[in-house]
Amino acid sequence: SESVSNYQSINKVYAARLKDKDSYLRQETVRTLGEQPSLPDDLIRAVAAQLEDENSSVRDITVETLGKQLTLPSDILKAVAARLVDEDEVVRASVIRTLCKQSELPDDIFKTFAKWLEDKDNFAQAVSVEERSAHPVLPIEIFEAVAARIDAKEDFVQATAVEALAK
Repeated sequence: SESVSNYQSINKVYAARLKDKDSYLRQETVRTLGEQPSLPDDLIRAVAAQLEDENSSVRDITVETLGKQLTLPSDILKAVAARLVDEDEVVRASVIRTLCKQSELPDDIFKTFAKWLEDKDNFAQAVSVEERSAHPVLPIEIFEAVAARIDAKEDFVQATAVEALAK
């Protein structure tokens, strides 16, 4: 039908803009797509490709946009989780929020996230994201997984934070 054809044409325009040389145009295209309640799979994948963008603002809005989707394919979630090591702290904070919004994380991503939180600096950043949020961000299972690996004598501060936030 004509409306399907128009929809496909619009999606092609968005996909082309995601490949533009201008990082601001890429960023605004991702932001615009993020306003859609649900994106088709081909656009989700086109947006996810922006996780590798050289511009941290594009990567950040990409993570936020993907986080707005009700469900994400496992491979896209893995690509988002891979940004936990992004050099930009804002991107990492968006990744934390996005992973925690998922109704269920695949086991391998959950384990990767819990292992990443074992590092004191990473954990401190996650706690900071949690404290700035109006509602709990980190699922209790994450705290339990981290708490199980903490040596209370050597990591007293981290252990105390886990206990306080898990309440």
